[in-house]
Amino acid sequence: MSNEKSSFGGIFGKLSKLVFTEDYIKATESENTEKIVPSSASPSSVQPTTSPSAPTTTYTGTPKQEMIDKVNALVVSINKPGIDFFELWNAAEAMGSISEGTVSNAYVALKIASGNTLSKDIILNTGESYCSELKSLLDSDVNEKIKIKNRIADSKNASRNSLSNEITQLNNQIVELQNTLKEKNQKLMNIDADFDPKLKEIDEKIANGKLAVDAVIAEMRNVLSIATKTIKD
Repeated sequence: MSNEKSSFGGIFGKLSKLVFTEDYIKATESENTEKIVPSSASPSSVQPTTSPSAPTTTYTGTPKQEMIDKVNALVVSINKPGIDFFELWNAAEAMGSISEGTVSNAYVALKIASGNTLSKDIILNTGESYCSELKSLLDSDVNEKIKIKNRIADSKNASRNSLSNEITQLNNQIVELQNTLKEKNQKLMNIDADFDPKLKEIDEKIANGKLAVDAVIAEMRNVLSIATKTIKD
């Protein structure tokens, strides 16, 4: 395999179905002008196929290019030295599209380039190995994101419960304050009835006390007047 960076559009097509089940990304791969043609030349005359540069791909309907680039980089990162499934895939793509003809032609060319060491078993075994490794990496990434999602969901629920409890307490305080306010208003409305009789009673006592004092004083003055007239020293 080559260590050069490649998009491996076919592999990513499989991954995208796993990752974006509800929002599948449709991609149109541009044709690479470099094509690998089966040759009858000796192994020394055929150079090992290198991974072509990433095809220009158009993704519609979603701004997920950053994620696509990350997956492409992930695919390149697991590419191992030697000629195997990845080189076959890239060689077939470089011929224009993935088909029985391009895969077969790419295999013939790569087998010659490898000095006849490449075999069908190598292609199938390494292909399955790469798919399993990618799936394992994807599962690990998904599991980690699910843990993060669960932590955020737990924080959300905790915040919701905390706010709900605070709102309940405030509502209870509001009800209590409303009841207190109602009670105070009722006392305010009854304040005249509660205090006026006591005030009236005091006013009456004052008035009666004044009348009594005036009466006694009048009687005392009458005595004084009589005493003034009748008593002789």
